[in-house]
Amino acid sequence: MTTKTMILSAAVLLTFNATAQDAKLGLLLNDGEELTYKVRWNFLRLGTVVVKTERHPTDSRRYIVSMNVFSNPDLPFVDIEEYNSCVITADNVMTREYLGMWRNGSSRTEIHMSYDDSTRAITYAERDVNVGQTLKEVVLSNAEPFVNGPSLFFFTRYVAGSVGRLSVATMVDGALGKTHLDFLPQREELEVVAIPYPVRVQRYAGVAEWQGGSSAGVSGEFTGWISDDSA
Repeated sequence: MTTKTMILSAAVLLTFNATAQDAKLGLLLNDGEELTYKVRWNFLRLGTVVVKTERHPTDSRRYIVSMNVFSNPDLPFVDIEEYNSCVITADNVMTREYLGMWRNGSSRTEIHMSYDDSTRAITYAERDVNVGQTLKEVVLSNAEPFVNGPSLFFFTRYVAGSVGRLSVATMVDGALGKTHLDFLPQREELEVVAIPYPVRVQRYAGVAEWQGGSSAGVSGEFTGWISDDSA
């Protein structure tokens, strides 16, 4: 399996009560929040990831979270630009709608996805923008709520502080898989380039039981760290 160091997310068993959940979501879902990450591999800066949060214009219990990915223009061997946008619910951070617009070199792909609570159906459509051809159309019936892309990112923050293995349904390339996380009880300090002092963090490790997603493609084992604070 491929080993990745990244931020992913998962959960089905939460140990805090509903009031605590609402309070935590109130800290995480902030209209206008913008987080910027510089992505590095060894000494190379591969690109930039920008995550934004906006309150839904017509539904106060939903938010629009987006994840923009830009490769480093100084690198000749990678040319990636992505826009990923999720409409998520404020009660459990699950995906209700998704739009993805990906460019990898000259290739351009557009993805639409939605979840219907009443029928528990997921619809997924993937299109080659350059030729106007539908590449994949999928309808999944009796499907459980799921996360993907930006909602995975926010679910990690949501369940931080848990201990033990958590799992969540994850939608990737028109198929449902599972993401498993093992949150460790120990806390440690981690040096971060953007902050002039060590940050107290919780480490987690797990397995992505799916393959694909985004231009780079991900699968297998991963490790992540998340700050041990209210955000």
